[in-house]
Amino acid sequence: MSTLHASNPAGSAGSINRSAYSSHLNLIWSPVEKANLGLEYIRAGRTVESGDSGRLNRLQASAQLLF
Repeated sequence: MSTLHASNPAGSAGSINRSAYSSHLNLIWSPVEKANLGLEYIRAGRTVESGDSGRLNRLQASAQLLF
């Protein structure tokens, strides 16, 4: 997990990060010798100086075939 907390000077633009975080969980499985399957979950968020905030939840998959 990574985090960021900033103490920006007064008058900073409203779009500058005040805080942010992200966490990643990766799983890789090799069911047979020349194949890999992967799954990753990402959770992240940020708050900017204006007070706006957003969150991200993402699940992605991958497959690799070696030949």
